[in-house]
Amino acid sequence: MSDKLYSEKLSNKISKIFGESVDFTIDQRFFRFGRGDIIFNESDEAHSLYFMETGLVGIIKTTETGSDYILRLHGEEEFFGYRSFFSDKKYYATAMSIEESTIVRISMKSGDELFSNNNFLKFLLSDLSEKMLITEKRFTSSFDRDVKLRIAEALVFLSTRYPEHRWTKKEIAEFCGSTTSTVIRSMSEFEKLGLIDQSGSTVNIPSITALLKKFGAFDG
Repeated sequence: MSDKLYSEKLSNKISKIFGESVDFTIDQRFFRFGRGDIIFNESDEAHSLYFMETGLVGIIKTTETGSDYILRLHGEEEFFGYRSFFSDKKYYATAMSIEESTIVRISMKSGDELFSNNNFLKFLLSDLSEKMLITEKRFTSSFDRDVKLRIAEALVFLSTRYPEHRWTKKEIAEFCGSTTSTVIRSMSEFEKLGLIDQSGSTVNIPSITALLKKFGAFDG
């Protein structure tokens, strides 16, 4: 946890959404998460609302067969975990820090006060609708969209969630629904672009954000 007690980014974001300064104190705590750390697990009770101060978080869903998929990515100055918080349901998926992240956890009491503001509700509903649409498009067109994006996402997730495992090209291909030859060619291109470094079966990603952004992970 950080020694910091107050998020100026959070205050500015909420004031912008409200259209005015916030007239109550937001109960907040700062937490620092390393790469691969879990913020909350699927089926945990939703007692908090989260705000990204810095870093990158992935929302991960595990299927009944044990396969993991990245549903959504959340970057700086974004709220997450609010769907389960608002509906008083358990978390549908797991939130994992993809890069070193500083996250503000907002208490249930302050979350309820935020939700009492119509502008804040409209903002979250609009944000939720947009993210759900993006997710639906990604998955309904998963075999049509750029295979390089699927491979980039697979590299990020596998190297973050299971850093000790030396992933083969065949395993990466099976994870993202591609072929071994396509993975080999794509990773060679990534390396030429300076987006990854390969040493045998070890893959280093200097900037996860740069890799994902290159192939449109943040595009609507």
